[in-house]
Amino acid sequence: LPEFAGGPLGGDAGFYRLEARSAWYFPGFATGHIIEVAGRIGVADPLSDSPHTDELGAATVPFFYKYFLGGVNSLRGYKYREVGPKIGDEPIGGDSFTYGTVEYSVPIIERLRVAAFYDVGNVWAQSYHFDFGDLVDNVGLGVRLNIPRLGPLRLDYGIPIRHGTDTSDSGRFQFSVGFTRDY
Repeated sequence: LPEFAGGPLGGDAGFYRLEARSAWYFPGFATGHIIEVAGRIGVADPLSDSPHTDELGAATVPFFYKYFLGGVNSLRGYKYREVGPKIGDEPIGGDSFTYGTVEYSVPIIERLRVAAFYDVGNVWAQSYHFDFGDLVDNVGLGVRLNIPRLGPLRLDYGIPIRHGTDTSDSGRFQFSVGFTRDY
């Protein structure tokens, strides 16, 4: 999915973003079981004439177009936007990211499922800089409840396995309402 801003298009920001995403659903080992395998990868890069610059005067991608991971839609064992570059404890986002998940869900009763999941990914400061030896991951369990006219409710508990240097080491509850998958 390409996204362009600035340059010949005009505007007050000059950058492009490229992302690829895929999600696959397979029948599990018994009736009603579902295996979900999904992933995303992306890069944002400033154009040379971007009006946004860092403290050294180099072109940069605006903050609100940078990538972040952590929270209900990505690495569920981590706080919202906790994974990736930071200044102190403050997330600043990055220009490259990758994320993947595998989830196995089982029906309990009508409209209620339980799930086990594994998430892996990271965010890096530089464009096109992917260090797959530097990934963080988590495992967890969740409950899915489909409520008519409201939609699905999701409650997950994720526990980090490999930690970044500035990420938490305790588990985290994540709650969402509605269709929350980014795929």
